[in-house]
Amino acid sequence: MYTWAVVPLHTSLTTEDLQRQYVRVWLVLSLSLTFTFSRYKQEQRWLVVQCVLFASCRQTSDPECTRAPQPHMMTTSHSSTFSPPSPPTQPEDLKGEEEEEEEWDPEHEYTEEPHASRRREILRKHPEIKRLMGYDPFIAVIVTAEVLAQIFFSWLLQDSSWPCILLLGYFLSPFFNQSLGVAMHEMGHNLAFGHRRAWMNRLLGIWCNLPLAVPMAITFKKYHALHHRYLGDDIDDVDVPCKLETYFFHHPLTKFLWMVFHPLFYAVRPFYKCPRPLSAWELVNVVSQLTFDYVIYVNFGVKSLMYLLLGLAFGLSFHPLAAHYISEHYFLKGGEPTHSYYGPLNWILFNAGFHNEHHDFPYIPYSRLPEVKRLAPEFYDNLPHHSSWVKVLWDFVFDVQTAPHAKGEGVEEEGACQHGLLYRKVL
Repeated sequence: MYTWAVVPLHTSLTTEDLQRQYVRVWLVLSLSLTFTFSRYKQEQRWLVVQCVLFASCRQTSDPECTRAPQPHMMTTSHSSTFSPPSPPTQPEDLKGEEEEEEEWDPEHEYTEEPHASRRREILRKHPEIKRLMGYDPFIAVIVTAEVLAQIFFSWLLQDSSWPCILLLGYFLSPFFNQSLGVAMHEMGHNLAFGHRRAWMNRLLGIWCNLPLAVPMAITFKKYHALHHRYLGDDIDDVDVPCKLETYFFHHPLTKFLWMVFHPLFYAVRPFYKCPRPLSAWELVNVVSQLTFDYVIYVNFGVKSLMYLLLGLAFGLSFHPLAAHYISEHYFLKGGEPTHSYYGPLNWILFNAGFHNEHHDFPYIPYSRLPEVKRLAPEFYDNLPHHSSWVKVLWDFVFDVQTAPHAKGEGVEEEGACQHGLLYRKVL
C-alpha cells in the first residue's frame, strides 16, 4: 500500500526529490496511525488514506526545495565578510543554512547586528574556538527519553483528579516541555545532525514537538532565523514586542498579566508582525501533532492531553523557566543587547542561558557553549548577566525600568523607560 512512497535505491534522486519522498512518507504514516487507533470503520480509514495518497502524489511546491542557496543568516555584509571556517572532520556541515527561509536582503547591513563585530574580534584573538563548531547528535538520545517520559506521565495521570493535573501541569510538565522547546531551538540551527542533513533535524524537531501538544517546531525555525539576522529590529525580529504590548503593560499588575498571557503573545506576534508563507514541512508538523494529540486523547483521555497542554502554557507564562525569554534580550542590566544566565537551570534547558555565547557563535551546539566562555573569558566575564531566573521574574514585574518596551519600541513620555531608544543606539 505504501510502496509508492519508498525511495527506490537504484534511482538517482536529487535532494529535492528525497525531501518530497520523506514528506509523503511522514504524512502517510501519520494519517495511518491516526486511523489505526481510531474507532472509525475500516472503509472510512481506507477512504481517508486514499485521499492522502492522492494529495501527496501531487508536486510539492515547497520554496525551501526550489530556491537557490542563500547566505547564512549570520553572514556579514559585502563590505565585511565573515565565513566561519569548517573543522577538518566535517567541512560540509558548516557552510551555512542551505535551506534558510529568508531571501538575501542587499539593503540590510549585517554589521548592524551587534554580535557580528564581537564574533570577528573573538575569532581573531581565539581562533581555537573554530574547533567547537559542528553538531552534537547525542541530543537525540536525551530528547527521546524526555518525549517518552512525557508520554508515560500522560498515561499515568489519565485517571488523576483535576487538582492533581493542575499541580503537575505547573510543577512537572513545564520542565520537560521547556527542555524540549529549547531542543527544538537546537534543531532550528541544525545542530543535531548538521546542515547537510537538515531534514533529519526537522524530523527530530517534530518529534520533540509532540509532547508540547501544539505544532510549532518548523514555524519556530523559520522565524528564529529572522531573530538572529535582524536582532532588535522592530519589524523583522518577531521577539520584539508589538506597539500594543509596549503601550499597555507598564504597571506591575499589567506586567504580571503580560507574563500570564505571554504564550498568546508569543504565538500570535510572528504572524501579525512578519507573516511568511506556509511550507510543506509546516504541514507535516501540523499533521503529525494533530495525530499525536488525537491518539493521546482517544487512548488516555482529556486529562492526559490537558497535562501536556498545561506544560506548554505554564512553561511559557509566569514560571521560572519562562524567565529565559525575558533575560535573554530585555534591558534589565547594563544596556547590552543580549544577556547570559549562569545558573543551575541551564542543565535542564540545554545551556540556553549561555545566550551571548550562542548569538556570538550560532554554529556551536549547546554542549560546547560553556567552553566558549572558558576559552575567551575576557569577552564574557565582564558582561552583565543573570544568576537567577526567579529574580528576573521579580525584577520584570516590580522594577519600573523594565517592561515589554524594554525590548521593543520605546514609549517617549516623561518618566517612561527609554530602553527601546537605547536599543536602537546600541544597534
